[in-house]
Amino acid sequence: TIVSATGSFLPGGDGGVRAFDLRTGELLWHTRLLPEGEEGVANWGRDTSELGGGGTWGLLSYDEATDTIYMPTDSPGPDYVGIWRPGDNRWANSTLALDGTTGEIKWGFQTHHHDLFDWDSMAAPSVAEITYEGQPKKVVVQTTKLGMMWIFDAETGEPLHGYEEREVAPSQVPNEPYSPTQPFTIAPPPLGVMSVTREQITTIDPQSTAECQAQWDELQMQNAGPFTPGFPTGTTIFLPGSSGAINWGGATVNPQTGMAFTNATNIPVYNFLRQSTPSAGGGFGGGGFGGSAAYDNEGWSTSGNFTRWADRFGRPCIAAPHGELFGIDLATGAISWRVPLGTLEDDYGDAGKDIGATNIGPSLATASGLLFIGATADERFRAFDQNTGDLLWQVKMSASGVAGPMTYVGRDGRQYVVIAAGGPGTAAYRTNPQWGYRQLLIAFALPKPGEEPVDIVDAYPRRMPIGPEEQWTPQ
Repeated sequence: TIVSATGSFLPGGDGGVRAFDLRTGELLWHTRLLPEGEEGVANWGRDTSELGGGGTWGLLSYDEATDTIYMPTDSPGPDYVGIWRPGDNRWANSTLALDGTTGEIKWGFQTHHHDLFDWDSMAAPSVAEITYEGQPKKVVVQTTKLGMMWIFDAETGEPLHGYEEREVAPSQVPNEPYSPTQPFTIAPPPLGVMSVTREQITTIDPQSTAECQAQWDELQMQNAGPFTPGFPTGTTIFLPGSSGAINWGGATVNPQTGMAFTNATNIPVYNFLRQSTPSAGGGFGGGGFGGSAAYDNEGWSTSGNFTRWADRFGRPCIAAPHGELFGIDLATGAISWRVPLGTLEDDYGDAGKDIGATNIGPSLATASGLLFIGATADERFRAFDQNTGDLLWQVKMSASGVAGPMTYVGRDGRQYVVIAAGGPGTAAYRTNPQWGYRQLLIAFALPKPGEEPVDIVDAYPRRMPIGPEEQWTPQ
């Protein structure tokens, strides 16, 4: 069986999950994730046949022992304005468990309500059996763009260490049915930075400080703390940004120790919220998706979405750590250790050594207690001690490795660790200049006696841009 999950921002997009027979292509089952009937109206404020979103573009996991598919779900559309879709918008921004044979939803948990932030879930849930209160317990670990690590009971979907619904900032957009509370994990607490003020602007470099202060003042930037809705005037800063504190890399679990590992980044983004006169032709918030005036969000729309608040190097304007790596005890939810991930010394010298770097990508845990990870925009590949977070080894490559590492034992009996190094991708939108990168697969192993080291930086240079048209310009 092959399972496919889709989402759609367009009216009538059912957010469907479908299973097909791998040999014949026959449709085995189709599960619509948007609730229908009275339940749909209660959660979306209208007949859900008119709505879009709630599927997934992320990664699914399968537990063969229980025939269960675990999946993260997308945000509803359009992002940032939700006048046309009041309610919590179940099952958008959720983790779901589906019966692999029938497609029936066993349980679901919404990790935040009425998304106005583009904080869709996309990381694959990690399934593992741990020792909990002296007994074996199967858990599902889901990370989110909010920087939260949810540890669910795999059977019931209940958060193992509880959670709190906390009051958040109200929307100032007229008629926006924002959620007055949002769920926060207790153990572990949120791992990313969730608010920013002008006083938190970077001090790593005088020129960067001046650049970032000037942007704050000129654009009239504003942030109201965790879950900041868009401001109708000035510029709204979102933190975490649309790339999240934790992206598709998700959590790596060592079932032998009951430890989970994840990497977070703090990349603020901003946009502008404006109102125009709704037209008969409609469009999703003026976003150009088409439709009728009923989907116009009363003329409210955004521009400049996903623009990063950054200095001349493309590095975030905030003084908080730009990248961190965490070790979490799943049985208690406690943070066992947290360390900077990455370095900015290439840009700022010694001042940039301990602030970490923007990062996107998963890690690899080995049975021997090593944790391998690329992910960072600084083009390094590293190994950490799983028990302490100590950095044990690092190497500079010719490009960032934002792919997942993999390992195997070769025919020669040596264990290899392999990573694809193809550039920083969305870990560094605005690096200067925007080089193209060769797509490389690099294998590492402990050297044999007498082996000469290989220079993996100079051997594979970056591809130079052909002309000015290849230079990427932020929009």
